Amino acid sequence: LNLFKGSPFHSGLTRNKRELTQGARRITLGNFTSPLDYQLQLSSKRRTISLQVKDTKIKLIAPIDADLAEIETFIRTKRHWLKTKLTAQINQTENKM
Repeated sequence: LNLFKGSPFHSGLTRNKRELTQGARRITLGNFTSPLDYQLQLSSKRRTISLQVKDTKIKLIAPIDADLAEIETFIRTKRHWLKTKLTAQINQTENKM
């Protein structure tokens, strides 16, 4: 699912944008009590944004030409899914102890 197909982000128009760097990032979402940390990976092969949750760590893989606004919008649209996944993984970890 590409939420941004046909948007100005992918129209080929030139725009002034800050270079986005890979690495650890943080975002504040309304339905979480504290900011979420996630690992951003940029890929020249990806055409859409991918979100993964493993061992309560969040990894986001985005196209190399994605900008921060596009990435944060994507995360916000997935906030309920993220909360469900993180809660399930935390509960699973607690049950193992």
